[in-house]
Amino acid sequence: MEILADVDAGAAFPMRTMPKVLCCLCGVDIDPNAANMCVNCLRNQVDITEGIPKQIILHHCRGCDRYLRPPWCACELESRELLAICLKKISGLTKVRAPPASVWDGSPMRCIPEGSCVD
Repeated sequence: MEILADVDAGAAFPMRTMPKVLCCLCGVDIDPNAANMCVNCLRNQVDITEGIPKQIILHHCRGCDRYLRPPWCACELESRELLAICLKKISGLTKVRAPPASVWDGSPMRCIPEGSCVD
């Protein structure tokens, strides 16, 4: 027996729909996936930050307003340089696959993709 969707007036053949399955934890109808769990249950069950420290120590000199990389370097708050120092201090990031990131420059219309310049 086939599961048929609404037939378009101009279509020669009816379209098939994907069967729904129930989430194995909460019972909500979802499209089938490898875990057979809905998004909310996946978020509650799987910790994607496992192995990555939640806090790091970043040494900052109040007198000269520099950060220890080493050597000491001057960085503005919310700058690329300070972000690079913070990311290098996080030890578990080498095990994580992340999609390419974009850096928001603060203006309402411009988003600068990593590695390119926009005027």
